[in-house]
Amino acid sequence: MNIYEKSIHKKIENIARIYNLDKILNFKIDNKYIQKYYLVNKIPYSIFHSRKNYVHFAVNKNGKYSEDGLNYQPKFVAKYIKKIQTQNVLEIACGRAANLTYLANKFPQVNFFGIDLSKAQLSLAFKKLRKYNNLKVEQGDYHNLSKFKSHSFDIVFVVEALYYSTNEIKVFAEVNRILKPSGLFIIIDGYWNDLKEKTTRDNKIAKRLSELGIALNKYGEYEQIEKYANKTGFVNIEKNNLIQYLLPNAEKFEKMAKIVFEKKCLAFPIKYLFPKKFIYNAFFGYLIADTIRVNWCQYVFSVFQKSKNI
Repeated sequence: MNIYEKSIHKKIENIARIYNLDKILNFKIDNKYIQKYYLVNKIPYSIFHSRKNYVHFAVNKNGKYSEDGLNYQPKFVAKYIKKIQTQNVLEIACGRAANLTYLANKFPQVNFFGIDLSKAQLSLAFKKLRKYNNLKVEQGDYHNLSKFKSHSFDIVFVVEALYYSTNEIKVFAEVNRILKPSGLFIIIDGYWNDLKEKTTRDNKIAKRLSELGIALNKYGEYEQIEKYANKTGFVNIEKNNLIQYLLPNAEKFEKMAKIVFEKKCLAFPIKYLFPKKFIYNAFFGYLIADTIRVNWCQYVFSVFQKSKNI
């Protein structure tokens, strides 16, 4: 057991000292819970993460945290908007539309659309719409994109949200339908590495606590995403695991979460004063830096191209 695995073990002990671990590990999540999670954490996300309405990780390649790293994901999408002749772009699970407003500013000649399941997230997105003639967002479920015509988008993208899907292959099929021939599906998401026989009890507990922290039923594995893509007529044209560049942001979360679990004078009052969905969010922040250090997870930028024959 290396120093980071020991750190994870100690952190799990700290959580178990305050919370009923068995009860937490058996907790089930559904769409209603996810929507309430984002409602409860609406203000905390703005205070503790980003006041620019980003809700994803910052990618900081210089090893130091900077909010500019939150622009890395939309900049990645922008690279492909420039590369192909783009008219229409859709972000599924667009959240507060921070990615879309960045892109709408950069490409005024392109039409941008977004859907999200959470009314709490969209309430912040709606406030921005009046500033843009090329941006529209609405409530919707990415498992059902019937409101959009077939072959109507050049690019569909999703950031840190496909892992919430209860039926990923259905999402791939829907995206394939609305993409033009040779259209692109850009997926930026986190995955848990399958360690097979090396999986330990701490690994399983850390995985489940991290899932609960972001209202996720189960972390997927990247290999499964590739299978879904192949089955629905996509070819993978780019794949990069940038997990190491998330560490500065993860360490920022870790520092804040330590207050919840390691400050004895605060840990128990916090347990009873704050809602469960806020506390569970701290599980993720507490563990994510160490799980990155021990290579238990990935953060992959993928680009899938629709087959010209479909």
